[in-house]
Amino acid sequence: MLQVLKEFSFINKVFNIGNNEWSKIAAIWLLRLFYRIAFVMAWTILMAMFVGEFGIASLPYLFVLNAVLTILGTFVFSNLLMRFSKSRLFVLNTFISGFLILCGGYLYKFNELFFFGFLIFTVSVFLVQIKIAINSYSEELFTPLQSERVFPLLESSETLGGIIGGMIIFFFSPSIEV
Repeated sequence: MLQVLKEFSFINKVFNIGNNEWSKIAAIWLLRLFYRIAFVMAWTILMAMFVGEFGIASLPYLFVLNAVLTILGTFVFSNLLMRFSKSRLFVLNTFISGFLILCGGYLYKFNELFFFGFLIFTVSVFLVQIKIAINSYSEELFTPLQSERVFPLLESSETLGGIIGGMIIFFFSPSIEV
């Protein structure tokens, strides 16, 4: 038991982290990891389907539409933040995103344009706001001094999530038709 504590103490010294900070770090790190995995997978699949359906020449339109909708979503959510708590908006945003993705998947059978509309709207307006909410929540958990030490460790979840999401796409892409 004493040996385990000494090893953990060594890890604390390497990362310059206190014992009481690990639970907060783990929670935020996992949130950011799963968000990045899901976002990389969703955006890659959306772009592949979009290019397969509308051609690569239409890709700039997708990027412009994504940018405009992201600006719209940021404007709407910045006004909602003044009225509601961040945690309520985060939970509501997550459920609305899931509902819209399910609706988009259902509409794919009937009209691909509505499907892409729902997906682009959901990714641009809602999923980007989830990322902002996670960042805001992590800023509230740590003091400025703690943030200076902790955020490099938290940022590693973004990189690892991107790698894992890309690997999942790579391994399952041969079995999934665009």
